[in-house]
Parts: sequence; C-alpha cells; structure tokens
Amino acid sequence: RYLVTGSRGFIGRWVVAHLAGTRPSSDTVLGVDLVGAMPVDLRSAADVEHLLVAYRPTHVIHAAGLTAGNREALLASNVETTTVLCDALARSCKGLVCMVVVSSAAVYGPVAESDCPIGESAPVRCHSNYATAKAAQEVVADDNACHSSLGYVIRMDLINTGLDLCGLFVIELTLV
Repeated sequence: RYLVTGSRGFIGRWVVAHLAGTRPSSDTVLGVDLVGAMPVDLRSAADVEHLLVAYRPTHVIHAAGLTAGNREALLASNVETTTVLCDALARSCKGLVCMVVVSSAAVYGPVAESDCPIGESAPVRCHSNYATAKAAQEVVADDNACHSSLGYVIRMDLINTGLDLCGLFVIELTLV
C-alpha cells in the first residue's frame, strides 16, 4: 500500500506512474495532492490522520512541496507538511515499512564538477530559500526517525538534470 504525496508534481507523478506500472496487482498506489481526484491538505493534522487511518499505507513517498516562493511559503510547504506527516505516521501507521522524503541536491549549494559525485555526507551549503527549506525538511525527517519508530530514507531530487535521470531516480526510490 503505497501513498505518494505531491502526486501531481514533477517527481510525484513519475513515482505514481512507475509504481502503478511495476508493482503486483495486489499492491495499491494512492496519490494525493492539494488538487485533483484525492485532494489532501498536508498541513492539516486532522486531514492527514484521517487519510492514514483510512488507507493504512505500508510505504510513503513524500514528494509534496513547493520549489519556488518566498521563505515563509517554502518552509510551510516543505517543513510543516513533513512535520505533520511524520507526526501522524508515528501515531497511526504501526505497519509502516518505510517513508521516503524527497529532498534536493540544492542543499549542497554549487558543487564543482571535480567534487562530483557528492554524497549525503557533503556539507550543507544552502544558497537559496528553496535549499534552506529542503535542508530543514531533512532535519525534521531525521529528528522524527531518531525519536520514533518511523523509518525513513532521504533521496536527492535531480530535477534539474532532466527526465531520463528522473526515471532512474524513481526506480531507485521504489527499491527502498
């Protein structure tokens, strides 16, 4: 039972399509977003709790969030939604196998080609409001993983490198 947040966004729609096309028919994939067939406001603890109790996901891919806007909007979209989702998962989903929080390589700032590839141990050097919000989102996910039974994995979002790498990202993501 896969739950994909941000299912109408760039990464989320690829994740939903990939899971729907590759998982056994006994697996279900539910995509949620602020708009569309299954609208959910991830900033609302009550809405998220209701969704989780009704659907009982075993895997959550959290791809929802803004990529542009002012600092307040980016923090609300990326950090607040992650906090609400992690808290609700810890309370409601004892059968959760894993949670994937989609982040961004932007948290590392500009990286010289000679320093590539970079790993998650590279220093965080945020050079934009978006990168700051994604770094804060990672801290929230890490804190929740350390203080609850919630397991998680962070994968870097290679959104600026094109659709081919996005497809590879989706395949890697689903193997978690």
